[in-house]
Amino acid sequence: MSSGSDAERKAGATRPSSPEDVLPAVQPPNAGFLLQLFLIPMMIVSVIVAVWFMFSWLASAGSDPRELVRDLKKLNNSSWQKAVSLANQLQDPKYDGLRDDADLARELAGVLRVELDSGLADDARVSLRVYLCRILGEFRVDAGLPTLLEAAKREKSIEEVRVRVSALEALAVLANNIGPDKARDADGFVDTVLECSQAVAPSQDTEGLYAELRSRAGFVLGVLGGDAARDRLVQLLDDSYPNARYNAATGLARQGDPRCARVLLAMLDPNNQESVKGETIDSNREAKRLSVMVNGLRAAGQLLDQLDEKSQTDDTRAIRSEVEKLSEQGEPKAIGLVARDVLRGLARTP
Repeated sequence: MSSGSDAERKAGATRPSSPEDVLPAVQPPNAGFLLQLFLIPMMIVSVIVAVWFMFSWLASAGSDPRELVRDLKKLNNSSWQKAVSLANQLQDPKYDGLRDDADLARELAGVLRVELDSGLADDARVSLRVYLCRILGEFRVDAGLPTLLEAAKREKSIEEVRVRVSALEALAVLANNIGPDKARDADGFVDTVLECSQAVAPSQDTEGLYAELRSRAGFVLGVLGGDAARDRLVQLLDDSYPNARYNAATGLARQGDPRCARVLLAMLDPNNQESVKGETIDSNREAKRLSVMVNGLRAAGQLLDQLDEKSQTDDTRAIRSEVEKLSEQGEPKAIGLVARDVLRGLARTP
């Protein structure tokens, strides 16, 4: 017969342990644990921040605009990065005065001319010419205009179509900066842009590149205005490339020419499939559709603002009706907001 103490020991062996028996005793954190938990991560973050500030300081230390221009003249495969930095600085209010510096514009135009003459077609040198064009477009003086016009025409290889497109974009900005009247009077300006607006692809594989060239030229013509520009824009309303038609329509609207109404109505159509032609990704298709509609709405406002009742046509009245419809039913909301803003602007017109 087992003793009482033996029975108690057997019962204790089969009884479940309490949480106090299983978990270790709670100990206060020691200095080593606190060091690992707080101090070491803090040191790592501090090192990262210090390195970031060091690189920022080094970048700003070497970003003087005139030093960047001197570096550009070395014409190596990293020059395009200097050109990107300079292009960004010319858009910075801090360096606004540089945009009136004719000597600086001539210096940069000289670099671009050397690059154009070289005809080098590797990506780094083509990118350099692209950004040099963009830089020259930011100026409020026309010292770089002759070289930009040359860049818009020059094409030694198919890679340089990128440069021509960039030159046309720069010419549009420059024409706006110096004034359309002065730009139209500049020797060769209108003729060069008209020539670009008639660009034809040498092969079907390159049709997209040259279509964009015509499209950009149409935008420049819309900024320039004048009889020759408007006549060519009317022809571009029937271009096979949607963007060329849309730029022609917005350019004519800017000039108050109601001949753009037919294409503007297409731009305002939410179901316009032409506006997303060539876009294969759904998000890109939606972004493009909205961009075309927003540009159409703004162009519609510019056109209607310049037409009196006698100048109205059935198409221009249809445009106003469509803007009103989009102001009430526009989806997404951004379209409705833009449409309502256009109508408010028209209501303020005397």
